[in-house]
Formats: sequence, C-alpha cells, structure tokens
Amino acid sequence: MKVFNTSDYLSRNKFREGVGSELNLSPCEEKKLEDFLKNYQESYSFPATTCAIPVQQALKKLGYDLGSNLHPVSLGYALMDSGLVKRYNFYDATIPKEGTSAPWAK
Repeated sequence: MKVFNTSDYLSRNKFREGVGSELNLSPCEEKKLEDFLKNYQESYSFPATTCAIPVQQALKKLGYDLGSNLHPVSLGYALMDSGLVKRYNFYDATIPKEGTSAPWAK
C-alpha cells in the first residue's frame, strides 16, 4: 500500500481516467485515515485483499461501515450511497491508451 499526494498519484496514472472522492471527514478523522493507510502491511492478494480493502477497513475503524467491496468502482458506489462524499473530481487520461505506457496496451 502506497499513499501519494494527488499530483504524484496522477502523474503515475496518467494513462487512465479516474474519479477522486473528497470525503466529508473531520481533520482528526482524515489524519487517522491517512495514518492507517500509511501503516497498512497486508499485500495485494485478490480477492482477499484488493486496493479497495484498506480504505474500507480504515473507514470502518472510524465508524463508517461500507460493507465489503472488492473493487474500486463498487467502493465508489458505496461511498456515494453513504453520504460521506462532499465533492468529486474527475481526472482525464493525459496520455493515449496505446503503446507501452498503459498496462493493457496492444
């Protein structure tokens, strides 16, 4: 698990579009979420541990149980339904999905 600031994350993922969800958390809750993610020790191991699991575990420790969502999209839907999201940011891919820069490139 790696935690990047937004600009670093976007520069590493510019081959795909994305949606960022800004959560309606107190500064104390944000700090606890960040600390949990920075100290997360489990390795990615589908389906037991996916990229959506650490966020859900951290939010559950804060009292926000979003259920069990294996994928980022289902986690996004659960966040929408929870009322925790105060704003969405939409990020376009900045390089084409062709060539060697995209993992699924032909």
